[in-house]
Amino acid sequence: MSVVEWREIGAGREGEKNAQFARTYTRIFRAETDDPEDEASVVLAYSEVPVPALDVYPGDSSAYCVSSTARQEVEDYFKAWIVTSKYTTQPPNTPDQFTTNPLLDAALYSLNFDQHTTVARQALRCSFTTGAPLGPQPNSTSGLPGPLQNSVGDVMRPGIEVDACRATYIVRKNQAYISPAMAGQLVNAVNISAWNGCPARTVKVKNISTGEIQQRNNISYYQVTYEFHINPLTWDLFALNRGTRYYKTLAGGIQAVTAVPDGQEVTLYTDAEGVTYGTIVPPSATPSLNQIYLRWRYYTEVDFNAYFNF
Repeated sequence: MSVVEWREIGAGREGEKNAQFARTYTRIFRAETDDPEDEASVVLAYSEVPVPALDVYPGDSSAYCVSSTARQEVEDYFKAWIVTSKYTTQPPNTPDQFTTNPLLDAALYSLNFDQHTTVARQALRCSFTTGAPLGPQPNSTSGLPGPLQNSVGDVMRPGIEVDACRATYIVRKNQAYISPAMAGQLVNAVNISAWNGCPARTVKVKNISTGEIQQRNNISYYQVTYEFHINPLTWDLFALNRGTRYYKTLAGGIQAVTAVPDGQEVTLYTDAEGVTYGTIVPPSATPSLNQIYLRWRYYTEVDFNAYFNF
């Protein structure tokens, strides 16, 4: 009532890669039992038989076993069996195709748009293909939209607010576990490099959530929901460089002096926006060397391709 001999038949191995770059493999084994009346169930229960949805093909960890079948080798010898195991990297067409292992279910994707209010800037429209701003930008040297100006070139204050829609990209994936510490580090992070066709620093992790623990075929899992917000310009922050003082060359060197007696907030200069990523340009008595629009990279930058390989 057990398998007493087991070996893989080398001539039975096969492999294929199709036009969709999915890889399939076949392995053939020979088993022999100690009882001629043993059924196929005895052979398939043997510990060396590849288990569907759990075992992977040797040398290709992305190819999971999808089936193992047993048949008698010859009609007149009832102890010998041929076991055929098939593997594939092809993801299931429906989430329930691999019902034996929920961790192999395909990820589910959805796209939505959230409306929010933002301050209008020059050339707010962007290229659909490159994400680059469109239109004239007389107050920008970095390629990003500059602040709105009036007819004499002063920055308009307060800014004009407009409605805008931001893409929300949601992915749901079954996972055995997700670390709360890792999730906390990823939320509010932006992509440090291009990810899924989006340029660097244009995608931010809005939320990571899980439901209650679930079980299917004695396998425990969580459905993890990842929510990403996409800003086609950048998630860098910009602030108008305005205040009550400005730099001027005096007898003791370059010093900050009050712009107006009553301390009213004023815009000091109308030159190009800064592109120094948070490092303020050294003060100068020459207005053209100072910044009117400062730029920061506030959000943590993460390699999305390492964490979100959906």
